Amino acid sequence: MLKIITSTIFMFITTISYGAKINFITSLSKAKKLAKEENKIIFVDVMADWCLPCKMMINDIEKDEKVVAYFNENFINLKINEKYNRLFIQTYGVISYPTILFLDHEGNIIENFMGYRGIDYLYQNVQRIGNHNNMIQNLTNDTIITMFDEKVFIQKLSPIIEKMNPRNVRVMMNWFIDKGAPYTKPILINFPTFINPEVFTKLYKDLNGSKDLILTEALIICHLLPYEPFQNNDEIRNGSMEVAKITGLHHTKILSYALAYREFNISHHLGLSIEQAKLVNAKNLLNNYPETSDTELLSLAFTEIVKTTVKEDFDYYKTLQKTFVDITTSSQEYTHYDILSVLQYANGHHDQYSLSIAKANELARSKGIKFSPLLKDLRVYLD
Repeated sequence: MLKIITSTIFMFITTISYGAKINFITSLSKAKKLAKEENKIIFVDVMADWCLPCKMMINDIEKDEKVVAYFNENFINLKINEKYNRLFIQTYGVISYPTILFLDHEGNIIENFMGYRGIDYLYQNVQRIGNHNNMIQNLTNDTIITMFDEKVFIQKLSPIIEKMNPRNVRVMMNWFIDKGAPYTKPILINFPTFINPEVFTKLYKDLNGSKDLILTEALIICHLLPYEPFQNNDEIRNGSMEVAKITGLHHTKILSYALAYREFNISHHLGLSIEQAKLVNAKNLLNNYPETSDTELLSLAFTEIVKTTVKEDFDYYKTLQKTFVDITTSSQEYTHYDILSVLQYANGHHDQYSLSIAKANELARSKGIKFSPLLKDLRVYLD
């Protein structure tokens, strides 16, 4: 009797229908064609005939006419039955049912979810994905490509990815990289932790990245400081030798940059920083790689040194001053002149530091940056 009741309930759940229906098609090629024509994302319901949660999820969705209308209006809806679409299952690595995929018109995964999802969760996420798609389409239309502004592109993209989980950010970054210029370089530079190191290395060579310090430093971050796992010092040291072969930089420069970057940009902000390690990494950066293009990192490291190094260490300050005098002969970075001004003040060259501040201010103003001299905050540690 229990088996009969259970079977009856199962048949009721799997056959019950509501007035509103999602307009599913069953051909991936047709879905991609429609997605391209209508500028929409493809919503894919990957299901199995034997999967009760698959049927329950779609039944839950179709209870709400508002949700069904949103799917039909904003997506190309594709139903994939695992029984008849083994190639699709293998291609997209589907391992559980139901699986929900969101694809672009070329069939690339934008986001995916595994397992049964409640109606509220699904609706919130499909709205987010739909809105993000509209924003991305605005970022990648012909007008913007013709008048491409890298800074504006990154400013508009950053808030979109802040709301996405890391796995889906990686998918999106690879999607942009696949589109090629003009997106490749700004994606590599601004989101290196989400790029596969092998992919980054190939693109780095294609772009002749060894002549671009900013791109080189993004490559270092990609290889040595990926989003996960959080690599330890030994792994970073070993990795720096490999990256040296790719970039042509000496491995001590790479190591100094990577450890300082981790200390000031990751550990420090997570409240995990060790003061002694911070000082050691700051000194190593300034001693081994003061010409870095990452001037914000350089400024943070220098500030740490001034705050913690006794002012009587004149030999160290004199050595650093000579280094930055050499750098500023060709540099157009205001940070280099700003640091030089502090060193000149510390070494008693009061006739020179004001000229360096003036030059720093000039360079900052030319880039539209509001400049506040380091010396204003660090003088108290030097007097």
